[in-house]
Amino acid sequence: MTAILRNQKSRRGISNSLLILAGFVGLTWPAGLQATIYEVGLGQAFPTVSSVPRLAPGDIVNIHCGTYNEVRRWGGSGTAASPIILRGVCSTARPLIDGTAHDVSGSGSIPRAVWQIEGSYYVIENLEFKNARNGDNGAGIRVMNTSVTIHNCKITHCDMGLMTSTRSATHLLV
Repeated sequence: MTAILRNQKSRRGISNSLLILAGFVGLTWPAGLQATIYEVGLGQAFPTVSSVPRLAPGDIVNIHCGTYNEVRRWGGSGTAASPIILRGVCSTARPLIDGTAHDVSGSGSIPRAVWQIEGSYYVIENLEFKNARNGDNGAGIRVMNTSVTIHNCKITHCDMGLMTSTRSATHLLV
């Protein structure tokens, strides 16, 4: 079934295979739903996490096995019914998002974490975050908005593990 759900097409609509699957199991989709599944990793359509475009409600980012030496600000928002899902899909270990040698000062457009979640309604799962350091408050994950769920993640060797600095970061579930 996983192969049927993979959709690397543009945002023009839901792929035919996804519509066939929906009809097969009797699902109905909300009007206007145009979710996309992004495959990230060596040999995938998106080789790095940074190469994934801005996300929309219901989008899923599958991060395959490997180490990704990069930091990222996530600005798109999901909804309560269609959160954005960022997940590791490696059966042997959590994919590693490593901030080594990257600026996480929070200055200008630079994040203050390996991943800075600026949008709302995210689910982050099955990933490892490491080496976010700025000498004070570099975080593995920094949450800047509402409704973020973090499940089965590991955060190590950072100034701070999980951080927020705003009252907007409500409904945080770890």
